[in-house]
Amino acid sequence: MCWTWKPPPSPTWPTATACLTSLSGPCLTWPAAATAKTRSAPSSRSPPTTRPGCCWPSSPRGSSRRAGFRRQRPYCKVNTRKKGAPPPKSSIASGLFRPAVGFPPAGVSALQQAVARHQRGDLAAAESLYRQVLRAQPDEVAALNLLGVLKMQSGQPQEALALIGKAVALQPGYAEAHNNLGLVQRNLGQLPEAIASHERAISLKPPYPEALNNLATALRESGRLEDALAACERALAAKPDFAQALNNRGATLHQMGRHAEALAAIDRAIALAPELATAHFNRGVVLGDLG
Repeated sequence: MCWTWKPPPSPTWPTATACLTSLSGPCLTWPAAATAKTRSAPSSRSPPTTRPGCCWPSSPRGSSRRAGFRRQRPYCKVNTRKKGAPPPKSSIASGLFRPAVGFPPAGVSALQQAVARHQRGDLAAAESLYRQVLRAQPDEVAALNLLGVLKMQSGQPQEALALIGKAVALQPGYAEAHNNLGLVQRNLGQLPEAIASHERAISLKPPYPEALNNLATALRESGRLEDALAACERALAAKPDFAQALNNRGATLHQMGRHAEALAAIDRAIALAPELATAHFNRGVVLGDLG
């Protein structure tokens, strides 16, 4: 799974959007932290933005084939940026995940440290810190959700399902956790449940283009192509330069037999995000069918 970063909404917690750049290009978001209790932790406002360039679900540098997608291994570009050089403006497929903020100084909360470790790709240390938080506060929804994201990245979807499921049970209004839950459910082949989770996330945080894109993927995998295309259009209406949604739209149009339109959508995705490897893959598939 590959992740993209957005500028932090506050000086304390970075906001990020994780986009799974598979054939369908679904997107996963970390929690925009939820309650006053969560913020006082302070809650991980860091929406799932962990590692750009990670093929999800897998080990930090591995890749995993996902049920429901073409059997392919997404290409994850290795980060070759020289030490001290400024970060690239776009990190859709950069190989090493970078924190949106610097590593927290001594004395910050365990949850902040866990998020920083997670964003650096140190999953073992992040897991240890998340569990430390949960031993002290078993109902800390941000830690539950983020540990679930980590477990999904580590290829343990059943554990992810239990953790994120507990987060949404404790806080039903947690839109980002519902979106993450939908991704886990889809990974497990639970498409009706995934559709419901993404729809719930959208209803809680409209227009939520990342969740709309994920909804489109789940609908397409369920064979509901017209509904999938409509969800892509809604995502693009909210976020016109959303490369993953354009790629997803192209994949849906291709499956509908509308190859010329599919090629146009995928070309637009590539123009916006040249690093989006699956868009290049999809383009090759469409060109092959066009003859």
